[in-house]
Amino acid sequence: MFAAPAPGAAADLPYQAAYRADPVFRAWADTNLHPHRDPGHAIVTISLKAHGRRLAT
Repeated sequence: MFAAPAPGAAADLPYQAAYRADPVFRAWADTNLHPHRDPGHAIVTISLKAHGRRLAT
């Protein structure tokens, strides 16, 4: 059975600095990062669709 790693808070100073300094990164983070049950961690959502393409209907 899979055992989850021991939880621990990750240092988020580089993240916070980039979030404050870069509006494009901030927009990406606001859209694609979601809270994780372990403090200091996040869930990242990514899309594997080609950028700017529409699905055929």
